[in-house]
Amino acid sequence: MKFTCTNLRKTNTLENKDEKLFFMNSEIPKKQVYLFPASLTEEHAQLFILVDGTYQKKEVLHFKSQSWLAGISDDTEDQVAVDALNFEVEQLVEGHVTCAKDLILPARVHKTTNMSDVVFRDKEVLSAEALYYRQTDVIEAIFCERVTSYTKTFDLTFVLTSGKVETHSCMERKQLGEVEALAAKNSIEFYQTGPDPLPWKQMFSNHKDKSWKEINDMLNHVSSEEDDGSDWEAGDTDPEDDDLDDFIDSDEEEIDYPSESETESEYEDEDEDYAIEVKSKRVLSDSESEDEPPSKKTKY
Repeated sequence: MKFTCTNLRKTNTLENKDEKLFFMNSEIPKKQVYLFPASLTEEHAQLFILVDGTYQKKEVLHFKSQSWLAGISDDTEDQVAVDALNFEVEQLVEGHVTCAKDLILPARVHKTTNMSDVVFRDKEVLSAEALYYRQTDVIEAIFCERVTSYTKTFDLTFVLTSGKVETHSCMERKQLGEVEALAAKNSIEFYQTGPDPLPWKQMFSNHKDKSWKEINDMLNHVSSEEDDGSDWEAGDTDPEDDDLDDFIDSDEEEIDYPSESETESEYEDEDEDYAIEVKSKRVLSDSESEDEPPSKKTKY
């Protein structure tokens, strides 16, 4: 049966001879074979093979079968064609592992740019299309980064016992709880952090004398029970606040400012008094002018 090996970039016949797999007439020293069947939405059946040692310098191999659409007539039902392809592939690789019941999350796998399915199994994590495989016993801790209530995805980072980190990005946040359960099942430390990416260089520097839990507590500002308790107790107040309250509540006399109408009335009264005073002065001035005799002219 024709298969394409994606990471060797070669298409050839994959054969089973005496329970051994051959590709290009060369035996593949297989350790484990994972089968991902075709479906109505996936036209290829896929094989992910863990190599015992290496095969043409590869530790894992990813194969894609021919499409179930190839060579079918118009009268053939789609599901019938899918089932026929899957049956042929199953007969080719006996003793294969299926992942239908495992937790599968789409993600942008470490060092890749495209989204692909990540399979979380007991004691192993793999992604066929991303050519990724990791046993859980080499994962020291899991940190979930970019976790907020307002984002739909988060980044999952594996801290390896080798001192390296692998980050799988853009995983669905609603399935974070399932990842946490898987971590607990495999005895892996699990931590959930805030919205920012983690400073891994600084964290590894601190890990020389601190545990991952202590580092996580530092990142999330988790205090001890003693620090968590509030120092304030009922009845406690700031002395300055008391002085301010005394000042506000003091019995100082309030200044009674005149209202606008009262002010206008006072101005009107003043204007009226001033007008009467000016008028009276004019009357007096006129009367004095009438009584005064005309001045005599001096002749020279």
